[in-house]
Parts: sequence; C-alpha cells; structure tokens
Amino acid sequence: MAHTYRGLSSEFSGDGFSDMHFPVLAMDGGKFDEWVDQVQANASGVMNNDAFDALVGNRSVQGKTYYSMTQGDVFEHALGIHDTHQDMPSMSGVAASNSQAKDRP
Repeated sequence: MAHTYRGLSSEFSGDGFSDMHFPVLAMDGGKFDEWVDQVQANASGVMNNDAFDALVGNRSVQGKTYYSMTQGDVFEHALGIHDTHQDMPSMSGVAASNSQAKDRP
C-alpha cells in the first residue's frame, strides 16, 4: 500500500546504530519512476570506493545522501574493508557433526 512507514535498522552495524531511523516510502510504479528521476537530478555524485571510504570514516549522525550511480567495485571494496575474519586462522579441513543425532533410533 502506498504510504510512508517508519524504518529502523534491524542489525547491529557499529557506531551510530541506534540512530539509524529512516522513512520507508512505498509507492506505485509511476511515482517510483518520478522519485528516481528526482533523485538522479539532485544527487551528490557517484558512489565509488573513495566516496564509500569517506562515508565509513564519518562517525557522526548525518542526513541522507543520494548518489546517481555506482562506479567500480564498491560492493567488493566494502566487503574487503569489513572482513572481520581476515586475521583468523584458516578453517580448511575442519568438519563438524552432530553425533547424537546419528545415535537416535
């Protein structure tokens, strides 16, 4: 149903997590196309690796920012920066099982 709903981040994601409130805009296809055109016309620029790094480095609460397009491998770049397991030893060759389940009739 077309409406503006209240949104709240549902995952802990670091500094500022509790401030991640936002409006969720639900609209029909025609209104959505108009919204996309408006955002692209007024966007701040291109989301690339440098723009992503600047956002990650800013730890303060700020307003929303729109980007007209992405450039490069921003998603892969983000995964590389936030790889929390990069310093952990390799788990290759490790297997786990639930042996109790095998013993049940």
